[in-house]
Amino acid sequence: MGCYIMDNDLLSSSDEEMMLPFCHRHYRDSKNVFMTEVPKEFLNDSFNLTGIADIVGHSNLKAALRIIGQNYMDEGNPEFTRLHKTTTIVLGLAHARYILTKEGMTKMFKKFAKQSFGRCIKVSCNQAFLPIGISDILGQETMKLYCLTCQDVYEPELVCNEDKKHLYEKGLCDGAFFGTSFPQMLLMHYDEFKETELNSESSSD
Repeated sequence: MGCYIMDNDLLSSSDEEMMLPFCHRHYRDSKNVFMTEVPKEFLNDSFNLTGIADIVGHSNLKAALRIIGQNYMDEGNPEFTRLHKTTTIVLGLAHARYILTKEGMTKMFKKFAKQSFGRCIKVSCNQAFLPIGISDILGQETMKLYCLTCQDVYEPELVCNEDKKHLYEKGLCDGAFFGTSFPQMLLMHYDEFKETELNSESSSD
């Protein structure tokens, strides 16, 4: 696996203005810059969160959603301190599902088209990367970068570390926050997104 120097400018100022406090800090964290914002409407639909309660617990899920939805962030609150990791997990697992929706894939495709995730390190390739998880199971592996042309997986510079244990303590983004099927799903709709992007560019000229 190779290494990649990441682009830190992945969130627009308009994105930031719309975010709730916890989400704002979450997406500005260097380990999460490859993620796109998950709308609160998506999080408010319990169907989209099916199964997550089995991982974090029903009461913890409710508390995490309450923290995410707050218009302020009370870091001095014991509940916030206790549930910070759980809230990060909930938002991350929801993100893996959101980027498989048409809306989520559209956002990620725009980043991909701008090469915001970087480019393949092979000189003969230079294809834009897509983020990927090599396991859908939480805590197994950190996020990687996938080249659609070479079909190779690379390590971001951010996670070039042989020790993959204790992902959160080391501040690394879990691969389950992107999932194993995202690049393939986006590739299936590539032509559709490409045409939409070209039409958008033409209309803005």
